[in-house]
This record gives sequence, structure tokens and C-alpha cells, in this order.
Amino acid sequence: MVFHVPEDQAYNAAYGIVMMRHAQLDYSMRMMIRTLADLSIEDALDATVRDGSSKLRDIVLRLAAKRLGEGPELLTLRAMVERVKRATEKRNMLAHALVVKLRDEEIAEPQVKTQFHTFEPLPSMAELTALAGELTSLTNEVNHARLHGFVAQALLRKASAQAALRQ
Repeated sequence: MVFHVPEDQAYNAAYGIVMMRHAQLDYSMRMMIRTLADLSIEDALDATVRDGSSKLRDIVLRLAAKRLGEGPELLTLRAMVERVKRATEKRNMLAHALVVKLRDEEIAEPQVKTQFHTFEPLPSMAELTALAGELTSLTNEVNHARLHGFVAQALLRKASAQAALRQ
């Protein structure tokens, strides 16, 4: 096998877009941590600067359990975090895969050597575009949930209930 980089610049750009969209999703998860922990943007970013996607998901779920308590909002958030996990796993298959050409094949099509030590065809341009779209949708879903959606509404209800108890 020989290392390989596809020559198709549009394909390579699509591959790169997947990586950028995933970084945006991780940033949105950091902002969910900011929201749930009631931190400044700077503190949320500094506190999670070296945390990978898995750790971010764990922190979100731990903070959400404390802030939201048991109920439909926590379950909805858990479902969203599971979708984030699955999309991240797809991205990781790309990010950590080795692109090669096999020497012993007559038609040396590029292959991906997976973490399972198997060879698979490179993902198609359509698959890369679909994954970038999935990552974008999840980023938007996370941001909406924390800014205007069910997380924001649940936190507002909790704050109102606590304020009423203090009076």
C-alpha cells in the first residue's frame, strides 16, 4: 500500500468542509456548556479548550441533568446529544482514516484503511456533502435549543420558579 491524496480539488475541499463543520458543532456544544453552566463565552471556551467531542458531550449531559432535572427536556437533549455522537463518529472515520492505494490491485482506486484494519472505498462526494449537511443541521439544532428552544425555555421556567420561591 502507498499513501495517497486525491487529486480532485473539489473532493478535497468537500473533505475539508466536513472537518470545518464538525469544528463548528464542537463550538456549539461548548456554547451549550456555557448556557447550562451560566458561564461567560470566554470561560466556557477556556474551560473546554483541550476537551474533545466525547468529553463535551459528557459535560453537556452532566450539566443538563443538574440544571434541567429529570423530564422531557433532559430526554430530548439526550436524544440530540446521541445524534451529535453518531455524526461525530462518521466524521472521525474520515478524520482518522488513512487514504491509500493498494499496490496489488490492477485498478489502484484510492481506499480508506479504517480503524478496524479493513479497506473501504473513499466516501463519494455526495456522502461528504450529506455529512457536512448533517453536521450543519445539528449545529443549528444545538444553537436553537440553547438560545430559543427547549433548553432556553426550560432554564427560563426554572429561573422563574426559583424567583417565585424567594418572594
